[in-house]
Amino acid sequence: YLPMLHLASVEPLPIIIGGVAIVVIAIIAYYVTRAMKGKVELELPKNGYNSGEEITGRVTLTAKKSLQLNRMYVALIGYEIVERRDSDGDRKTRRNEVYRNEVNILEAQSVPAGTNKAFDFTMNAPGGEATPSGDMAQKVAGAASAVAGALGALGMNTTTRRMEWKLEARADLPGVDIAKSQKVRVNLV
Repeated sequence: YLPMLHLASVEPLPIIIGGVAIVVIAIIAYYVTRAMKGKVELELPKNGYNSGEEITGRVTLTAKKSLQLNRMYVALIGYEIVERRDSDGDRKTRRNEVYRNEVNILEAQSVPAGTNKAFDFTMNAPGGEATPSGDMAQKVAGAASAVAGALGALGMNTTTRRMEWKLEARADLPGVDIAKSQKVRVNLV
């Protein structure tokens, strides 16, 4: 009976503070580990592109220590943002990756410490004749948003959809990768 009484008197606040401290330390350790490996920089001449337009840029890899690179790539990633608002006004947002196009810059290799090397890349924005699925996705999203707007005007549940795009340069490494991303705009026509 006495041990049960002792357990009931345990203060939850130190346990919560300890848990938060562990999470904060883990996050700091992640970023320190990543920074110790080096960095990836991404340069783009502009932030907006039209369907099928060529996207060019430069990626710079700086290795602070010797790295065993699995590969280095640039990816154009499209996310469909789905926002649902019910008749009570509650809002829920989902983010789904619906498009990914990757271009390899380097294959698996060792990168010596002190390396600072730039690589140019080229890829095409989705849309146009080369990627008809991008056009279809945009048309479907536009139609769904129009229907959602009409339902919202009637006071019913509404769902809106929009696209967000980012370009990401990533050095795929054992353990913690090093990466840099930048938001871009892709106008699908």
